[in-house]
Amino acid sequence: MSMLELSHFDFERSMSRAAHLADTNTNRFPSTYLETSIIAGTSAFFVFLQVGANLLRQRLYMDTGSSLLWFYCEPCIKEAPVPLFNPKRSSSFRRESCMGTQVCSSTSPVIIGCDGGTDCSYAVRYAGNNFNRGYLGKDRVRFEHEGDIVDGVVFGSAKYSSVTKVNGVLGLRNNSISLMGQLGISKFAYCIGNITDTADDYSKLLIGDDVELMGDIIPLIVQGQYYINLEQIKIGDKKLDIDPKILRRNEDDYTGGLMLDTGSTYTIFPLLVVEEFIDALYWLIGHLFHENSVIKYRNYNLHCYDGVVSRDLIDFPTVRLVFESGATMELTPENVFRQFDNEIFCLAIVPSEYFMGLGSSEMLLLGNVMQQYYYFAYDLKQEKLSFTRMDCAVLDPW
Repeated sequence: MSMLELSHFDFERSMSRAAHLADTNTNRFPSTYLETSIIAGTSAFFVFLQVGANLLRQRLYMDTGSSLLWFYCEPCIKEAPVPLFNPKRSSSFRRESCMGTQVCSSTSPVIIGCDGGTDCSYAVRYAGNNFNRGYLGKDRVRFEHEGDIVDGVVFGSAKYSSVTKVNGVLGLRNNSISLMGQLGISKFAYCIGNITDTADDYSKLLIGDDVELMGDIIPLIVQGQYYINLEQIKIGDKKLDIDPKILRRNEDDYTGGLMLDTGSTYTIFPLLVVEEFIDALYWLIGHLFHENSVIKYRNYNLHCYDGVVSRDLIDFPTVRLVFESGATMELTPENVFRQFDNEIFCLAIVPSEYFMGLGSSEMLLLGNVMQQYYYFAYDLKQEKLSFTRMDCAVLDPW
């Protein structure tokens, strides 16, 4: 896949996820700490988990926007990536029964119920009309890098799915069916490096109550998804002229707020915010670069220039996202722009109205381009988020 094709793929996924996330809005285990590497691939992120009595290695898509842990399992109706987990070959696997189990009667974004027999079935919908369904089972799991073996974890055994190129999904939302909810864990963290470097093995996912909050700490709003309140945006010394009400979460109608999402490449802001950003760019670099309007998506012209981010934007001023209490994310050109091909780069911020309807001006989403080179730690019990710019390699000894 060329850089241009990959960029269009990233764009399609970001827009589909934004529309989906806008529309979606217990058993206890011993104290557990889990750690695994995060692997970049086509600008999504993958983790490795081992499952079953034989601890079969599985490559999973890491998703803060969903809750269910699931694997492709034999027999599978649709061709799926190998190796497939075969429940019959795991002596520790048990199907979840419809009879008298709390799991099968739980309510969550995952549709769970009885399928006319004794098995507890599930169905879940993802962005882009992707779906997954099968039955629930439980078995032991282990994070590959470091961590305890945890017995009796409930997960989806997928028989039908349109999700491809992975063995399954690890959802990081917190509810009764999620891994976080089952383990009774209230903290997780991740550090993301260069999303275009598939050889980077320093990015990390940490799950456990020993996860440390480092750097700036701000309130985390947990309402289905994870939100934070953005107060202002600066480019260099210039503060963008944006009404703060546009950027904050509205507690009355549950709109607005900056949603954190590891599955979207692009950051999504209301059109008014994007236009302010582009106007500032015009005065900063408009005279230095030739604008390139050749790249379109759904009749929207991406804001692009001829050039190379790493070569031509060395002196570009720092972009700052300022949150409550003055906590600030400082963004480099690699956080703000996306290289589309060898000689074209584009702003990695797009307006929500063009892709989600004219009534979607309250949609704000922090994509993974902007999350590069940052450590984010979530404390769901205290409803706090910490972040700090970091070389993920410093976490390697953990």
